[in-house]
Amino acid sequence: MNTIQLGELIKVLRKRHHMTQEDLAEKLDVTVSAVSKWETGKNLPDIDILHRLSTIFSISIDDLYHAEDTLSVLNNPNTGNIAFNSKQKEATYYTLPLKKLLVVLSISTLLLLSIVGIYKVFENQQSSSTNLYPISSRITKDEHFGTVYEVAYIYTGNPENITSTSPFIVQLSEDWAKNSSIQENISYMKVSFYAKETDALQWNSPSHSTYVVR
Repeated sequence: MNTIQLGELIKVLRKRHHMTQEDLAEKLDVTVSAVSKWETGKNLPDIDILHRLSTIFSISIDDLYHAEDTLSVLNNPNTGNIAFNSKQKEATYYTLPLKKLLVVLSISTLLLLSIVGIYKVFENQQSSSTNLYPISSRITKDEHFGTVYEVAYIYTGNPENITSTSPFIVQLSEDWAKNSSIQENISYMKVSFYAKETDALQWNSPSHSTYVVR
């Protein structure tokens, strides 16, 4: 995560939503000084603030993590799929026609079934058909979040498809929050995804990582 790029993105999003630094500070229950330091790249928002920023600005947490790419999309709106309403502070919501509503409900049902399926995978400690399973873990230092509990996962699919809002990460967040076996002073879990078991065991550079807060 590039601190300078993230600060610039927060500044751009704030102005697009017609908010002052005071307005944003009030919404986040932080000081104006904190907002100023984020926007100038002097400080990095913690993971809880990032989640709240994603809600306020109606974008995904992944868009914030990849601030440079998001800024590129904002500067060239025809090349991306992020849309903003420049005339309103908040996102605009529309009433869906009945046909579209049924489609949304169907998708929601499928998503719920997927969450249940993933939970079963965790309970059964991975059947031979799954493409996602833990291989190793350690307590280590992270350049952004300090001491973290890092878990290496083997994932034969595309790890970019697993974001901080996916059912897998949501379930992992809940399990992490209930886990009392990890030292209490460790607040962050780094989930690292590898295509090969040898890479995971040697802690080579992962193909993708995301973070969970307890």
